[in-house]
Amino acid sequence: NKVNFPILIQGLGCTETGARIVLRELLGAAPSGRPYWVLCTTETAKDFIGRPWGRFSKDVYVVGLSHRLFGRWLRPLVELAIGLMVVTRLVKAVVNLSHYGLCFGGPYTLYVHSPLLMDVSTDTGWGEGRPNRLKRWMLNSCIRRAQLVVLQTQGMRLQLMAYCEY
Repeated sequence: NKVNFPILIQGLGCTETGARIVLRELLGAAPSGRPYWVLCTTETAKDFIGRPWGRFSKDVYVVGLSHRLFGRWLRPLVELAIGLMVVTRLVKAVVNLSHYGLCFGGPYTLYVHSPLLMDVSTDTGWGEGRPNRLKRWMLNSCIRRAQLVVLQTQGMRLQLMAYCEY
């Protein structure tokens, strides 16, 4: 019997960014017949399915996690767990719509839809003008090892180029 491993969509980004819109569009366009696991914020899950976790459709299972806890403080552990799922082949592929990008390689796609994916702390005043070293290290690993980096707009391409030059 052929096992149909799921595609993991990491959409744990902040609910104020475009992650929710991009995630909804991606799920609407996802071909049926393959299971999808979606990690997102609790607020996004409630918007999609009316509760923190459950089915979005026959093929899509949504798990909402606290953004305050898992989107910030435990984020490196979430990214590590996702990387281990890829390495152990528990998932077929990962599509990351979120703010970090720890990537061990393999079937991994980073979808850049927001400048918040990149470390904009020097532009926004967060971190007293210093880059977030952990965030930069994790995203750099993804830029180097991901099979595909998708940039939603020309502006994101320019921002990513500036990020890489910094």
